Amino acid sequence: MLEWFLRFLDTKSWAPVFYLGLPPVNTNAMGLLQVLHNIQVKTGRRVIIVSARPSWPWSPVKDRFFDSFIQGLNPKITYIFIPIKFQRFIQRTIVKLARILQLSEVLFGLMGLNSTFRLSISSSYMHADILMQGDRVVFQLPESHEQDFEAKLKGLGIAPDDWFVCVHAREHGFYQNLIRAGRDIYRAEVSDHRNVDIRTYYPAIEHIKSKGGIVIRMGDPSMRKLDDIDGVIDYPFTEHWSMLMDLYLVSKCRFVLGCNSGISAEFTQPLGVPAIITNYAEPVRSSYHPYSNFLFLLKPVISVDNERPIGLRELFQPNNYASDNAQKYEDMGYRWLPNTPEDILEATKEMMDLIESDSFDRPRTKEQEMFHQYRLDEVNFLASSPESNGETRLIFSKVSSAESRISATFAARHFANEEVQAA
Repeated sequence: MLEWFLRFLDTKSWAPVFYLGLPPVNTNAMGLLQVLHNIQVKTGRRVIIVSARPSWPWSPVKDRFFDSFIQGLNPKITYIFIPIKFQRFIQRTIVKLARILQLSEVLFGLMGLNSTFRLSISSSYMHADILMQGDRVVFQLPESHEQDFEAKLKGLGIAPDDWFVCVHAREHGFYQNLIRAGRDIYRAEVSDHRNVDIRTYYPAIEHIKSKGGIVIRMGDPSMRKLDDIDGVIDYPFTEHWSMLMDLYLVSKCRFVLGCNSGISAEFTQPLGVPAIITNYAEPVRSSYHPYSNFLFLLKPVISVDNERPIGLRELFQPNNYASDNAQKYEDMGYRWLPNTPEDILEATKEMMDLIESDSFDRPRTKEQEMFHQYRLDEVNFLASSPESNGETRLIFSKVSSAESRISATFAARHFANEEVQAA
C-alpha cells in the first residue's frame, strides 16, 4: 500500500519533491543542486530540501549573503535547515523503516525525473539522464548579487572587457578543513593521484596570455603560491577569496583548465561552462558529465612490470575497473602517469578553437568515437553484470547518455594506432 502511494505521488504535479541531507562537501552539493534544479524546471514541481545548515561552508554561522545567494539560484527550491544530529536521526530512522517495510530499493535506489522522495545522494547525484532530458538547464547567478561580485572582480584587476580563464590544479591541503570539521578523513592511497603539479600547466598558461587572456588561479590558501610565473592572479591569496566568488569567477570565465576536482567539474557543469579535465584517472566515470563542452585528458597508464603503455581497449576491460582507488589499480598491475605539459598545452589550444568556432558538437574523431564506444560498453557492463556490487550497478545504470569527450588532440597523440571497433 505504501509503495503504491509513493508511486501515485510521483505522477502528481502538485506534489512537492523532497530531498533529505545535502552532501557535506560544497562541490558535491552544487552538483546535486543542479539535478534538483533540473527536476524543478522540467517538471514544474516545487523542491523542498531538508538538511543541516549550511552544508557546504564549514562554519555553521548564518550568513545572509550566502543564504540569499543560494536561494536566488532558484527561488522555487525551499530550504528547511535542521540540526545535523536531527538530520542523522531522521536518516537512520528512515533506513530502519525501509528495511522493515522492504522499501529500500524504492526509497534509496536511483530515481527518475518524477520521483517524489529522494533520501540519499545516490538517488539524485550524477544523473546524466535527468540533465540530458529535454533542453539543457543550468544555473544563472542571481542578479541581486551581481554588483557585489563585479566590485570584487574589479578589485582583482579585471576590467569589463577582459576575458579570463580559471585554472585549478588540485592539492590536498583543502582536506584539512574537512578533517577539522569532523566531516571527512584524507586517505592518501585513494586520493593523492588526483593531485596535480600546476607547473605542468605553465605552457598552457603562457599560451592563454599570448592570446590576450587573463589567468586566474583557483583553489584555497593552503596551496603553494605561484611566485615562479608572471601575470597570473593568485586568487586564493586575495581578500576576495570565497566559495561564492569561486562560483562567480567560474560563471564568467571563458573556460576552466582544471583536473579531477570539484571546482573543475562540479562548479562548471551546473553553470554550463566549458572545462578541460586533465589527469583524469577514471575514464568510465567521465560519463557522469553529460555535456559536450567537457574535454578529458586521461592519465596515461603503464604496466607496473615492464612500463608498457596501456591502450584504450585494455584500459576499458571490465575487470580493470578500480574506481577511485590508486592502490587497487596498482595491485592489478597498472600505474598512472601525470599528463605532460605538451598534452595540456595542445588540449588548451583545442578548447580555444572549439569555443571560437562554437563547434562542441562537431563529429567525433575516430579516437574520440573509440573512447565513446568503449566507455558505453563498460557502463552497460557495470550496470548489469552480477559481478559488480550493488552500488556500482546503481551508479552506472543511468549515465549512458553522456556526450562529454576525450580531448581529440590528446587521443590522437596517445591512441591513434589502436584499431577502432564498433560497440
